[in-house]
Amino acid sequence: MLGSYLARTGRRRWLPLWGAAGTVGLVSVVNSFEHVRTPVALTLTRTVNGALLGFVVGSVAVLAAAALVRGRSAEGPGRGTAAAGGSVPPSGGRVDILGVGVSRLTFEEAVARAARLVRAAGSSGEARLIFTPNPEMLYRAARDPGFAAELGSADMLVADGVGVVWASRVLGAPLPERVSGVDLLTRLMEKGREVHGDRPLCLFLLGSRPGVAEEAAARIRERYDGVAVVGWHHGYFSPEEEAGVLSAVHRARPDLLVVGLGSPKQEKWLVRHRAALGGMAAVGIGGALDVLSGRTRRAPACLRRLGLEWVYRILSQPRARLGRVPALVGFVAEVFRARLGRGRARGGRALRT
Repeated sequence: MLGSYLARTGRRRWLPLWGAAGTVGLVSVVNSFEHVRTPVALTLTRTVNGALLGFVVGSVAVLAAAALVRGRSAEGPGRGTAAAGGSVPPSGGRVDILGVGVSRLTFEEAVARAARLVRAAGSSGEARLIFTPNPEMLYRAARDPGFAAELGSADMLVADGVGVVWASRVLGAPLPERVSGVDLLTRLMEKGREVHGDRPLCLFLLGSRPGVAEEAAARIRERYDGVAVVGWHHGYFSPEEEAGVLSAVHRARPDLLVVGLGSPKQEKWLVRHRAALGGMAAVGIGGALDVLSGRTRRAPACLRRLGLEWVYRILSQPRARLGRVPALVGFVAEVFRARLGRGRARGGRALRT
């Protein structure tokens, strides 16, 4: 009923905020019973957990539907994005989302640019960095100027999450579509020899638990003829072992270093060692090595098309994922705060004129 009212009255942008607020309330109830072991408390905890998961699915479904409706309206003939007050901007350049410039690229444009960055790194001898910010990362950047600067130093940042695309629409500069890190890497591996034209695309896999990168390497070798995995190393190395890891990467001489250390560790690590990496490109892909190894299943394609992959992850790993909900709520709040701030600024300029 609330969703219908907000949609009818033109307040569709507030749907995610209502869903987020309700989610936080349910998380608080669950946490309050976490350490109580009486039968009644355990029963209540299970009940609220089930309600929470259902509520998250419903809230995000509303968010996805709102995003799709806004996207279709923006793409209609002669119609622009309401927030922007004009036509949808062409691809290219960057969109400012909470102080971080996210590249305005379609998926295929991102793949083509990533391939160019791989070639540019090899020819120039200078590393090229590709980051894949999601809502949690952008929320962290909004509160941490140092991390925002580290993200902004990348040569390409793609919107890894439907929430990032939604935010761009609320802020009046819509991104064309979501570009997930694992899809970007998969497409590059499919291109394989096309990247250089005369030899395989060489990868080094760095990250995740011991054994995962090795399993991912084996599956990549089976599936992609135009890719050579020239090395791998798990992500659980100490500061004392870091120099040895960098040395192993240099000896392997990859075209592309695939780093799955989790955010913000992987971005900070890559920025810190950018000069030492030399002539290779590098991409931070979070938990994608677990997907490539087969240890973690991706959401069905239909859910990915709707932008609901992260909901599938919450349902698949509720204990591991629910702790991230407060950051998602914070991201929504920051987006609306930025939107209101821009509105006030425009109003002030209008009054002065």
